[in-house]
Parts: sequence; structure tokens; C-alpha cells
Amino acid sequence: GYTADLTVELQRDGDTIKTWTASGAGTLEIEKTYAVTMGHDYQLVASAKVKNSNGTIVDRPYLASDFVYYD
Repeated sequence: GYTADLTVELQRDGDTIKTWTASGAGTLEIEKTYAVTMGHDYQLVASAKVKNSNGTIVDRPYLASDFVYYD
């Protein structure tokens, strides 16, 4: 019985401008759209807290995309 709290952040020029979250057991998905403005670097950062049945955090996976400059 593992559960996870997933957070995805959209960052513009290093600052978080939008955050999405999901929680539960099994596969977690976040599928969203967000309008961005030209002339900035964007990056997506995903992090999670994986907990066992006792509520103890057993893993903290983290993934960051490459920077994308939108022009």
C-alpha cells in the first residue's frame, strides 16, 4: 500500500507561475494546458512524495525538463 503526492510546477525564467497537484495510489497523471507568453524560458518540474502504509515518506523522486525558450 503505497500512495503518492505529485506536484508539477511550470516555471518561467526560474519562477514558478503555475502549480498542479495530484494524490493517490497507482499511476498518477496530470494533463493540463496553460497559455504562455513569448520571450521567456520555460521549464516543467515534477516532484513527488511516496509514502508507505504507515504514512512514512520512502521516496522523493524529482524530474526537471530542459529549458524551452518560447519566441
